[in-house]
Amino acid sequence: MSLAALLPELAADVEGALVRLGRGDLADRVHAARIVAWHRDEFVQATELHVVAAHEPGSGDSTVSLLDETGVSLELDAAGHLVRIDVYGYEDVLARLADLRHRRALFAGPGWRAVEGFALDVPRLQAFFDANPEYHVTVSGAPAGPGEAREDFHAMPPAEWPCTRKWVLLFVDDGGAVVGMADILADLFARGIWHVGLLIVATGLHGSGAAQAMYAGLEGWMRASGARWSRLGVVECNLRGERFWRQVGYREVRQRSDYPVGARRHLLRVMAKPLGHADWDRYFGAVPRDRPEAP
Repeated sequence: MSLAALLPELAADVEGALVRLGRGDLADRVHAARIVAWHRDEFVQATELHVVAAHEPGSGDSTVSLLDETGVSLELDAAGHLVRIDVYGYEDVLARLADLRHRRALFAGPGWRAVEGFALDVPRLQAFFDANPEYHVTVSGAPAGPGEAREDFHAMPPAEWPCTRKWVLLFVDDGGAVVGMADILADLFARGIWHVGLLIVATGLHGSGAAQAMYAGLEGWMRASGARWSRLGVVECNLRGERFWRQVGYREVRQRSDYPVGARRHLLRVMAKPLGHADWDRYFGAVPRDRPEAP
């Protein structure tokens, strides 16, 4: 999500301040900066917005301080690329944004909206896990531990697996309560291959059709965002989950034995679904580890 879409008031103020300070060359970059992480540092009372960069920050980093005008500082790398924005003001804007009822919906359905989750949402994600323990009990034998949400939020695939980015989505009802969540990896292994790590719907909505509606919205959003295939893994003991994924069009492509989840080890069914033309040879060429005969 771009800074201009996430916090339009902040983006406009920062752009104006940069022009007045003679750094108008950065204004367009600030406007278009895509936020990939957002958290609150209570020690320094600042909100950090980390932006997309198609490079690694180099040595000789510098800071453009707009603290006197806007309460913002911009961190640049040696090449002048924007790598971080620290916000020390705008508490009213940030507080409003923290209210999920006001966060921009990525997609929506009857009685719910899907919004992007950020690090500051970890406590509400943990509360959702605690209130809806069925999934974790089924796959790991116990409810989610106290650090489960934080671990899930920050978990990433192995460094050798190509991946564009991770999304954590929160499904929110009209009152702002979390009624579902999804964990998505974009362009895993190859461009256009997206991975559904988790899709959990509140227990009270089971049997209502909400899960199917949420998944339909999720699939449409993934497709519109560039996904051509979706893949996932479901452990053999999760019969409800396996039935659901087959009903929405996934097929098993291979199995992996002795797959660890918590203290348990499972047979994992790897499943995939085309979100367009179903050229399975091309899929297996892009993700050779999903071939049935692959080690």
